[in-house]
Amino acid sequence: MRKNLLIIGIVLLVVGVAMAGISTVEAAHSVSSSIGGAGNTMYPGTNGDYYSNNLNVSTGDEVLVVSNIHAYLIPSSDISTVNSGNVGSYAISPSTSAGNTSTYTGLLGSFYVVTFGTSSPSVSYAVVSGGLGHLIITGLLVLGGAFLAIAGIVIAIIGALLKPKNRPVQQF
Repeated sequence: MRKNLLIIGIVLLVVGVAMAGISTVEAAHSVSSSIGGAGNTMYPGTNGDYYSNNLNVSTGDEVLVVSNIHAYLIPSSDISTVNSGNVGSYAISPSTSAGNTSTYTGLLGSFYVVTFGTSSPSVSYAVVSGGLGHLIITGLLVLGGAFLAIAGIVIAIIGALLKPKNRPVQQF
């Protein structure tokens, strides 16, 4: 029994470390190759507006906007006609919004993030290729691998510390 626990613990440890390691590398690669157009620089306009760098969005990309004030995603073709009075008619509605983070999906083309105010706002934006689903899955695999590795260590320690059963000595 203890030998079996020790073997199971070592196998879980090896599988968990491999799973966490490979998933970590994949997650890091996903982040470095999938985020483009990221920034937080907002340029002042002429009407009390501030606008981002031009964000080029391809099919399957997501646009993430994190802002401490209301920020609008505007097609680049409409940027010259937008002002604080008509921005609602040009703004694209976010697919999801939670707190101060808005996510836009299903877009294609060129866009700007626009805000209005008297001082430069705190806004971060990025175009994420392939969406966040892949990044979330690899993150969960990293956590699963870490859990397996910890379980493997615990089971291996239990297997190593268990005392053998007291068996009667056989006499010949």
